[in-house]
Amino acid sequence: VSLVNDIRKNRAPLFYWSLGAGFITTVSVITFGYFYYSY
Repeated sequence: VSLVNDIRKNRAPLFYWSLGAGFITTVSVITFGYFYYSY
């Protein structure tokens, strides 16, 4: 049971980290595309 709890605790930060990384990547791509097509 404790092993399952450790896995859940370790996967939660990883999930939020991947979510944040994906959000930052998406914003970067949109910003780059905006400046690329504006010129």
